[in-house]
Amino acid sequence: MLDFLFGLHLWQLALLLNVVLGTFSVASVWAYRRWLMPRMRMAGGDPEYSGAVTQSIFVCYALIAALTAVKVWDRYDEVAETTATEATAISALWRDFGGYPQPTRDLLRTELRDYTDQIIHGAFAEMKKGRVPFEGVKL
Repeated sequence: MLDFLFGLHLWQLALLLNVVLGTFSVASVWAYRRWLMPRMRMAGGDPEYSGAVTQSIFVCYALIAALTAVKVWDRYDEVAETTATEATAISALWRDFGGYPQPTRDLLRTELRDYTDQIIHGAFAEMKKGRVPFEGVKL
């Protein structure tokens, strides 16, 4: 549904989110002043109202920014842990393949090198585009 967001550059996504959230905030304030304030018999030029609305909008933006930062940090930690685990497994396999006899050792190390190269140069590029790579599973 919102997959097109993954294809945007970070600055485009930030601009889009600011425009959408800013428009929603301004429209909400306008609708509140237009329809709800007269029904509640509130004066339209109340400076305390404007200050409260402005502070509420800033609190919402701050919460969105804080929760986004926390989620990004969590995702970064997960990716770092997964990458370290796979790098350790590749290193252990490389070392283990050293115990095999010569023709088998070279064949296994070549396949491991090809797999690692495909992950670094092929799979990461596919993931950056938002697609799930399957070539590493085949190798």
